Amino acid sequence: MYKIVKHLILLAIVSPILLQAQANEAMKKQTDLGIYPKADEGYKRVIIQVPAKKSEDLLKLEIVAGKTEQVDCNHYFISGTIEEQMLEGWGYVYYKVVSDGQMGGTRMACPDQKKTQRFIQMPSRLTSYNSKIPLVVYVPIDMEVKYRVWKAGKTLKSSVIAK
Repeated sequence: MYKIVKHLILLAIVSPILLQAQANEAMKKQTDLGIYPKADEGYKRVIIQVPAKKSEDLLKLEIVAGKTEQVDCNHYFISGTIEEQMLEGWGYVYYKVVSDGQMGGTRMACPDQKKTQRFIQMPSRLTSYNSKIPLVVYVPIDMEVKYRVWKAGKTLKSSVIAK
């Protein structure tokens, strides 16, 4: 009887330690970039690692891809999309910027013909804020990825019935 009690006490002490070690190992696998595919030719892999915040469920991350160019006073954009892809066997997502890099823009007359360096972006993508794992983005070599954090208010507003 004494041996059984002794083993149960030992099991109660060791179990939480083993569970924590398993949780730490699972977290390490999530942040291990080796589970993600290598970048295709003409692409580079970038990561966004955000700090832990309170109420992350109220935050969103906007992924913005583009390039810095010398441009005039017109409004410019880059064609393309940021596609969500699933990491097979893991259930994690990553993103791939699909663009030919072509720029479009307005054709206003710029009186001074002055050119400035500006970040020209393509349509952005909104995703969940998650500090536990890195956000992996594959982007063409000649482009860069930036991000912006959005915060929702805590108060939900009610809708009204349309008559």
